[in-house]
Amino acid sequence: MKLLKAVIADDHVLFRQGLKFLLEEFGISVVGEVADFASLSDVCAKVDFDLLICDCKMPRGSILSSVKEVKKNNPESKVVILTGLESQFLFNQLLAFGVNGVCVKSTDVDEIANAIEFVSAGDTYVSKRVTSYEGWQEGLLTNKEFEVMQLILLGLNNNEVAIHLGNSERTINVHRANIMKKLNLSNAIELANFAYKNALVENCA
Repeated sequence: MKLLKAVIADDHVLFRQGLKFLLEEFGISVVGEVADFASLSDVCAKVDFDLLICDCKMPRGSILSSVKEVKKNNPESKVVILTGLESQFLFNQLLAFGVNGVCVKSTDVDEIANAIEFVSAGDTYVSKRVTSYEGWQEGLLTNKEFEVMQLILLGLNNNEVAIHLGNSERTINVHRANIMKKLNLSNAIELANFAYKNALVENCA
C-alpha cells in the first residue's frame, strides 16, 4: 500500500473503530476521525493525509459539496466513498467530481482492500454492485448545473439564481431545463424529493 495516512468520516462510532482497525492492518495510520461534514472540512484543512474514506450521509453538510471542497483543497488526496446508501445518480456524480473509489457497506473486507489498493496506484475503483445498475453512467450534471440545482434547492427563483451566479436569467432557464431533463423530473417539488433521497441536501441533524 502506498497510502500511509487516512481520515475516516462516518457518524457511527463502531463502524469508524472497525474501519480504523482494518486500515491499520493494511499498514495505514489513521490521522483523523470525524462524525459530520463540518468537522471533515476542518480536519482535512489541518492534517496531512493521503486517503479519505467517507460515508455519504452524515450531519451538518452534504456529500457532494464536501467532496468538491476536499478535492479542491487537497487535489493529491484519494477519496473512497464507503456507504450504505445505494444511489445510481449520486455515485455517478461523485465520480464526476473526482472521487477515486465507490464501495457499498454491504461489501466484504477484500473489496475494501482492493479499492484502497486501486486508488493508491492511481486507478479508479467502482464496486461491481454499482456497475451492475443499468445505465449507471447516465444523467450526470455539469458543475454549473450542480451549482444551479443547489441554489434552486435553497428556494431561489431563476432570477435570483442568475444574479447570484452572474448569469442571465435565460442561461439559468436553460440550466434548469437541462437538470430536469437529465434527472427525469417535472418540478421543484420533485427535485426537492430527489435531492433528499440522494443525500444532495444538507443534513442539519
